[in-house]
Amino acid sequence: MENQRIRLTKQLLRESLIDLLADNSIHKISVREICDKAQINRTTFYKYYGSPYDLLRDIEDTVLEQIETWLSGKANQEMDDMRQLTQIAAFMNENLSLCRLLINNTVDSQFAQRLLRLPNIQRLLGEQLSGEYQEEDIEYMYQFVVNGGFFMIKSWINKDVREAPEKIAALLLRSVGKILE
Repeated sequence: MENQRIRLTKQLLRESLIDLLADNSIHKISVREICDKAQINRTTFYKYYGSPYDLLRDIEDTVLEQIETWLSGKANQEMDDMRQLTQIAAFMNENLSLCRLLINNTVDSQFAQRLLRLPNIQRLLGEQLSGEYQEEDIEYMYQFVVNGGFFMIKSWINKDVREAPEKIAALLLRSVGKILE
C-alpha cells in the first residue's frame, strides 16, 4: 500500500502530464518537462515510471479503476442500464479535459477496448447480446456495438456544446436496442 507522500508525488506527475498533453503530443513531452512542471526530481520520476508513456498508462488505469469501482458498487448494480450509462456519461462530462485527453489519445489505441471491456460493461452488453445472437456471432456483434458506441461517445465528448449525459445515454441505448431487434 502506498503512503500519502507517494500518492501525492504520483498525483503531481499525473497532473503535470495532463497539463502538458493539452498543448503537445506525448511523443514530444520529455521526462524533464514533466518533472519541471511537477517540481519533482527526475530520479523520483524514474522511481515510479520508466517513461511518459508509462505515466500515461497509469493515468488510464486509474480512470478505468474508478469507473469499474463505481460500477461495482451495490447501489449502482441495482440501477437499470439507462441510469448506469447516464452516470458514466456524467462522469465523462464532469472530467471533460481528462476524458478528451484519453479518448483522443492516439498513443494507446487499446484504451477504447480497455474501457469497453471493463467487466461490468462487458457483462451488461453480453447479457443483451446473448439472447439475440448465436454464440459464434456474439463477439462480432460485441465489437460492432463497442466500436460504434465508442465513436458516438468520442464525437459527443469532443463537441464544445454537448447534449446532456441523459440524452447521449438514451441515444446509445436506443441504437443498441435497434441492433438487437
